[in-house]
Amino acid sequence: MENQKEHFPHILFYYFRKGKNAVQAHKKLRDVYGEDALKLRQCQNWFTKFRSRDFNVKDAPRSGRPIEIDDDKIKALIDSNRRLTTREIAENLNISKSSVENHSKRLGAYAKFSEVPLKINLTSNPFRTPNGRLPLLKAGLKTLDTVKDILPFFRGKHYNIDYVLTDKQCADVMAYDALLKEKLYPAIQFIWWIDKKNLEELVRPWYCKALPFPLNFYYPGRFERQAHSLMQSLYPLEDNINVIENEVYLKAQECLTLLSTKLGDDEFFYGQQPSAIDAIIYSYLAPLLKAPLPNPVLQNHLKACTNLAKYVSRISQRYFESEYQSYEKQRAEKTADKLRRNSESEFPNKRRNQILAAFVATLAMLGYALSTGIVKVSFVYPCKKILNVSPTKNIFILSNFYI
Repeated sequence: MENQKEHFPHILFYYFRKGKNAVQAHKKLRDVYGEDALKLRQCQNWFTKFRSRDFNVKDAPRSGRPIEIDDDKIKALIDSNRRLTTREIAENLNISKSSVENHSKRLGAYAKFSEVPLKINLTSNPFRTPNGRLPLLKAGLKTLDTVKDILPFFRGKHYNIDYVLTDKQCADVMAYDALLKEKLYPAIQFIWWIDKKNLEELVRPWYCKALPFPLNFYYPGRFERQAHSLMQSLYPLEDNINVIENEVYLKAQECLTLLSTKLGDDEFFYGQQPSAIDAIIYSYLAPLLKAPLPNPVLQNHLKACTNLAKYVSRISQRYFESEYQSYEKQRAEKTADKLRRNSESEFPNKRRNQILAAFVATLAMLGYALSTGIVKVSFVYPCKKILNVSPTKNIFILSNFYI
């Protein structure tokens, strides 16, 4: 029972973010855990705490660091098997997230927006960090490696981009964060690790090139297994991968359309300055828009939402100028190379044919000129004749003359 209690606040916080009230959340706990669930009064106390914008899920009388749990995975596990115990949930949740979620992109955007003076050291080896996680922030003696720790640290140092937001807007930030995790995150996992064309032609070669041996074999396989586990949790009764693909993409397209409608013609989601919601949304959309996906179904839908595409490009150009210019240069080079290869495939041996055509044309013009008398050829025969002979010195002086 004591082990279960430490996980109940996380589950209550998930239902709070889903818009449930304390009574509804208590009923769901009772349905799963029976008499072991929290009392209604305890649930109401937690909801009162959440409504006061205190989202720390560590119970006050307890000590120690709160356990970090992904809300989407809680939902997937509870929905797929309502008989699961909290111990089984905790064991299932002890898996690392795929790097596709791109915490580095989110933290980088937040740091750029709030002008945090960061010195960035690039690495592709997570094992060089204390806990095997990236990104990692070192500040003096502090070492932080999760978004939940790093962002409060930034705010504690007065690098806060949300100070102009109202309470409702701050609540919207959390709501959109939950929406993206629920609707868009599974689709991105599917694109990267389940779609066979993308996996074989882009993702695996990309990881094999970026990571050192043997990590370039370990991590792709690990992330692929996690993606399949996520799909099995979300769709436990569906075996047809095409049905799962259609469902996942449909939800993601609805999410992108909603974001496009919310953004409208504004530069950012809340006013003329970026906020935390822009860092979150940018971290999802930028990789999806920029990756050269061989199977770009969802990417094409994002490009069709022109205001979102411009939104990503605007942030990239304004806050990540060097990366943006490098990306545009690489894209231009790839486009030119693609056009060249397409031209060669349409006209094989094009250079050889051009040389042969020039040679034949030259011969044809020369033959025409000779046959019509435009060009005349005169032959000159050199002859040698002895002009002077010196018998005494036996020297011959030769002179040329022409006929």
